Parts: sequence; structure tokens; C-alpha cells
Amino acid sequence: MYENLYFMTDKAIVQRMGKKIQEVRLRQNITQQKLATDAGTSLSTVQKIERGEIGSIMSYIQVIRVLRMLDSLYLLVEEEKLSPSQILEAQEKAAKYKRKHASNK
Repeated sequence: MYENLYFMTDKAIVQRMGKKIQEVRLRQNITQQKLATDAGTSLSTVQKIERGEIGSIMSYIQVIRVLRMLDSLYLLVEEEKLSPSQILEAQEKAAKYKRKHASNK
């Protein structure tokens, strides 16, 4: 069963993500060096990610791309579908709060 992520510390979440990367890599029978090479990153970066020390989101994305795990990011990157009325409302709000420039006096 899934744990509620909101009750986990940030460090625990990142460690869990690293463990998952390691599990998937091992299941796919890929060495850390091969993963690093295919992802265009260093061996030490892969090792750090697997230890839960994700320093760069770019490196993390490169690694999960090679492991075919990009689907895990859908909630973060999917575009919100707005209805025509919601688009109009957003445009009206933006126009209402349009930045005003100081006048030259």
C-alpha cells in the first residue's frame, strides 16, 4: 500500500525515489555505468541519485528517460485543459491587472 507522501520528509521522499531508480535499473539488468553513459551523465551522478542525493533535476530526468520512467512525471508536466469560458476569464483577469507604467512628470 502507498504511504501518504505528505507525511514523509523531503529527504525520505528523495531516498525513496533513488531506491526506485535502483530497483528499475537492476530489473532491467543495466549497470550504473551503462545508465550513466546512456543518460549522458557521470557514474557518480547515478550513484548519488540512487542514494537519494538528487542534486539536479536535469540529471534525474536524463536517468528516468533511459529507464523509460518519464510517465511518472505526467502530473507535473501535463497541460491543464481549460474550457473556452475559463480561457476568456483568465484573459480578462490578466487584462485587469495589466502592469501600469509610471508616468513621466
